[in-house]
Amino acid sequence: HAWQGGRHGGPRAPATPSLPGMPSVPYLHPLPLAEWIAAHEHELLPPVCNKLVYGQGQWKCMVVGGPNQRADYHVEAGEEFFYQIKGDLCLKVVERGIPRDVWVREGQALLLPARVPHSPNRGANTLGLVLERARRPGELDGLRYYTEGCKEVLWEEWFHCTDLGKDLKPVIERWHASEAKRTGVPAELPPAPMEVDAETAVPAPMALAAWAAGARAGAGVPVFGAAGPGGFAAVAFWGACKRPPAARPGEVVILCLEGGARVAVRAAEGGAEEEVAVPAGGIVLLPEKAEYTLRGDGDGAFGLELFVEPLEGERAGG
Repeated sequence: HAWQGGRHGGPRAPATPSLPGMPSVPYLHPLPLAEWIAAHEHELLPPVCNKLVYGQGQWKCMVVGGPNQRADYHVEAGEEFFYQIKGDLCLKVVERGIPRDVWVREGQALLLPARVPHSPNRGANTLGLVLERARRPGELDGLRYYTEGCKEVLWEEWFHCTDLGKDLKPVIERWHASEAKRTGVPAELPPAPMEVDAETAVPAPMALAAWAAGARAGAGVPVFGAAGPGGFAAVAFWGACKRPPAARPGEVVILCLEGGARVAVRAAEGGAEEEVAVPAGGIVLLPEKAEYTLRGDGDGAFGLELFVEPLEGERAGG
């Protein structure tokens, strides 16, 4: 399988020499994720089991392993994209004030609405890909613990997040040292800086391969519906398609799930065009405002373009 390597299944893929220790892979550098996972699996450690693939720019793209049984709930201002590479994810959510489990099975994707408290619980030998947008200035993430049945907030802390895998650990340690953890009595908390979403229903996860099966070759089709200003957009390409030239205001992630894809990119106005080949199970990051043309390599190609729609002010400003 194109996604799997190392102890998570299949023969161990050789690691690309430049990958270990890199906080963010360079632009236009196609990355076979099986190689990246094989090089970094020893860093997928509890309590979060998380390692950034991209992290210095506008995207937080991470691989998350297991087991990482968690009792905390994460709250953030933006949406989160989950794709299960191997095994299943139990995403515990508080939906409209009621706790429930959302199972994201292997090969399924979920776009979690913004400001919904969620707790990803992963079993051993599972792998998932998670994408979030970088936090805007002044935005805070919340980590909270609830009383039984999620009836009341027991303890929480808000922080500016730059690397979730690193930022969560000290917060979780402070929770374990807290009086609320020891006694089970809710702490006296200041007003939360952000209101959680108590109205939106969490959508059902989508089996991407089944969604695209039987469709004619095409590109640019929204997977989760149209995204509003500042929203997370995912558009699909499949088959021997060719996407017309596009230029997004922000960075674009091309995720090739099956087959392969070729991306012709002009990163600067008047600059030379460069073509990059993205293998099955591969990912590539395009710089902001780069003009690119995407085409699938044959009938078996299938993948996603992931980007954040600009805010209204950003649209006006070009």
